[in-house]
Amino acid sequence: ARAVVAALPDASLDRVMILFPDPWQKARHNKRRLIQPEFTAELVRVLKPGGRLRFVTDWKDYADWALERLQATPGLTWQADGPDDWRVAPADHVVTRYEEKRLGDTPPIFLEFVRA
Repeated sequence: ARAVVAALPDASLDRVMILFPDPWQKARHNKRRLIQPEFTAELVRVLKPGGRLRFVTDWKDYADWALERLQATPGLTWQADGPDDWRVAPADHVVTRYEEKRLGDTPPIFLEFVRA
């Protein structure tokens, strides 16, 4: 995914959806998680102004990790106003087979961001 995003032109995407990425649960493997400051900066670069980013995971630790890094990314604004905004699936959410397996430690957490 990193190589594909790096190859895209600036402001070329209306939407990016990251659905149930590998959580790399052990602390020593956190450096392998997809959501890293360098990658989030690339996502902002390829999103059009007003473009949307959705991150969904069923691991609480990864949701906390991703939220911290995404909120620290210049150009992204978190769209949550209340708890249901991250607990309830958006109307256009498509259930993936990973979501159906319920391998995580929490019901799915939906983080929605908009590029400024």
